[in-house]
Amino acid sequence: MAPEAVRSLVQEPDAHLRLDDGREIELHFRHRPNARRITLSVDTETGGLNVTMPRRASRSVALDFAKSRAGWILGRLSALPPRQAFRDGMEITILGVPHRLRHCPGKKGLVGRADDEIHIPGEAALFSGRLLRWLKSEARRECVDRATAKARLIEKQVREVAVSDTKSRWGSCAPDGRLMICWRLILAPDFVFDYVIAHEVAHLAYASHGPRFWALTARLTADAPGARSWLRRQGAGLHRIG
Repeated sequence: MAPEAVRSLVQEPDAHLRLDDGREIELHFRHRPNARRITLSVDTETGGLNVTMPRRASRSVALDFAKSRAGWILGRLSALPPRQAFRDGMEITILGVPHRLRHCPGKKGLVGRADDEIHIPGEAALFSGRLLRWLKSEARRECVDRATAKARLIEKQVREVAVSDTKSRWGSCAPDGRLMICWRLILAPDFVFDYVIAHEVAHLAYASHGPRFWALTARLTADAPGARSWLRRQGAGLHRIG
């Protein structure tokens, strides 16, 4: 399952582009042998621009193309939700349920939930890192429970579950039963998280996205159309959190 943006394959920018509103954005170039034309995609996390080129295209030509689409780029960037860094007092949702982040500097132990709050102990400098590890752990735990149950319904087996921070897809399923999901889905509504798990488990039975695959996915989750619609409309916002 792929969201709209594709993650940059390099960290250092290859070029910069100044837009009409004065902001300067990073450009990341990459060649793809099967690409037939130059394409642009906005990285929803960094606000940079990924420029995909055919094998023989030059960077200067690609840069000129990006400049010619400056208005489109500005529109896409303006449509992105604001970035939200994890901080004390911030509200996030866990599977659709609002929780308030509470820094507990005098408290020892692990990150944990207490009613509608998430308590993060320790030094302020460790706040984001500890919370992130906890969110990843929660995402994996939920994925394991749901994927195992759904796979049992179709007499299949999930062999391994991993979480990542992919931008190119919300989840994946290998033929040998290894599943991967983006940890950020724990911040989405419950029915969206459940749909992605169902989608990947259905791949244990059908590799392609044919009619039987979609019928099985619909059997394994409550609102597949609604979840796909939510991801199209709001999925990019998940990559702006944290």
